[in-house]
Amino acid sequence: MAHIGYSWPTFDVLTQEIVRAIDPRRILDIGAGGGKYGALLKDIVPRCELTALECDEAAFPGLRETGYHQILPITADGLYKQSSDLYDVVILGDVIEHMLHSQGRDLLEFLNCKRSKYHVYQSAL
Repeated sequence: MAHIGYSWPTFDVLTQEIVRAIDPRRILDIGAGGGKYGALLKDIVPRCELTALECDEAAFPGLRETGYHQILPITADGLYKQSSDLYDVVILGDVIEHMLHSQGRDLLEFLNCKRSKYHVYQSAL
């Protein structure tokens, strides 16, 4: 049985309101895990293409059921090879604290270089 992490619900409503205001066409959820953000957002922005980045194949069936349109079966550093992909919103929910400091900084720098218009971070730290 795959371990599905837990994410605090503290900012869920705020995240929904921010994403509703942005009205994105494409969202990338890095470290999608159990699909929390897909479930939170699919009815908020129903025309939006939701993409999950998740390296744990055991999570894929649940992510498909949650409503993600695409699953990238890679780790976050594999995203660098897909540099042409642009997203309106990138979500890092309870994921960056599991990376080495240098990996997290590199990922944030990569995302800040015109890979997305907005970033949503949520962390238990």
